[in-house]
Amino acid sequence: MKTIELYGKGIVHTFETLAKGKFLGYFVPALVMGLLLGYYYFQMQEIKETANGANSIPLLGGAISWVFGQFTGLVDSIVEFLFEFIVLVCFSPFNSMLSEKYDNYITGNKFDGGFIRVINDVLRAIFIIIVAIFLQMVFMFGWWILTSIVPQLESLTPYVNFITGAFFFGASLFDLTLERYGIGTFATWGYGFRRFLAMFIAGSLFSLLLKIPYAGIILAPGLLTMVTTYVYVYRENKVGEPHIDEE
Repeated sequence: MKTIELYGKGIVHTFETLAKGKFLGYFVPALVMGLLLGYYYFQMQEIKETANGANSIPLLGGAISWVFGQFTGLVDSIVEFLFEFIVLVCFSPFNSMLSEKYDNYITGNKFDGGFIRVINDVLRAIFIIIVAIFLQMVFMFGWWILTSIVPQLESLTPYVNFITGAFFFGASLFDLTLERYGIGTFATWGYGFRRFLAMFIAGSLFSLLLKIPYAGIILAPGLLTMVTTYVYVYRENKVGEPHIDEE
């Protein structure tokens, strides 16, 4: 399929470009975030070890350990759920600039930038991500109702969660480029559903890269920003390539 072919070319071109020493500065904020995340996990590990040590306390030790275990588990779950969205919001100014510079590197197209553009990108990213969270919650609520009616479908829930999450993350990544080409926030979702496979691949790669301990957060935002920029400009004939219609 042409979309998969474009992703392959985009990944190769991204790594070739980075190997030349270009755009590496845009990965510095992610490096800082990676260090902060490592510190968080280090502190949480100490808390968990302290909680486990509470088992030695007579009578109340088991209860204290259980409470702390439940609390840290809840915190970890919240962090993991929100982490990918937070990363996209926090890095949106840098990723937006990276996408623009990489677009210019590929196509030669020039775009109006400036401080106002950066602020607009951040606000738009927040709005897109809020909508993404809302739509995902609505979809999963509908899926929960469906599995309540047809319990046999429950085994598919992990796969449905992954697919929907990947789609919404992918749409958020593509929006960095869509905004630059004058596509409105609501039109982003229309484009996303028309290019579902492209969104799904982007979100899947993003989520999988983030699972790499520490290095994932450093690599995922910048790499996927560049790859999705490449895919969009070639997919939508922004560099003089023949337009591609089929997925």
